[in-house]
Amino acid sequence: MEWKLPDPDNHSSMHDEYMTAIKSSEFREEHLELSPVWTWESDPFKPEDSLIPVPLTTEAIALADLLLIHSEFKTPSGKTLQGLIIMSPLADDVFAIEVLSGEQSFTFNRLLPELAEDDLIQLARFLSEDPGNIFPLRYSVVAEALLIPDGELTI
Repeated sequence: MEWKLPDPDNHSSMHDEYMTAIKSSEFREEHLELSPVWTWESDPFKPEDSLIPVPLTTEAIALADLLLIHSEFKTPSGKTLQGLIIMSPLADDVFAIEVLSGEQSFTFNRLLPELAEDDLIQLARFLSEDPGNIFPLRYSVVAEALLIPDGELTI
């Protein structure tokens, strides 16, 4: 994976936003505006994992176990959604996505397809689509600084 990153000497006002931690269960579409890249933070003394923004530096991205990257999704029928692709910074493989719409979240993990059935039915109902018309979901990374090619996920 090749990463094109901004100049590290060019400090933006988003630097303060990197201190934000949001509980996984509370992460919503509105939070996508805070940062283009997130990672999970697990603390054994807290009952729930959090998502924290990842600065767009080579070092920060390399230290993350998993990256959650703001992306736009398109269904086969052309409906557009926002959310996150989930991948390892060491691999070119997007193995999961999280579709966010307002207060709703739908997660699809290619490695755990049996867990996706309920979210597939709920997303199809939300979009007024047949569940068979949701996948493949095409994705495009919103963050211009990252050179991640468009792709698709099928479960």
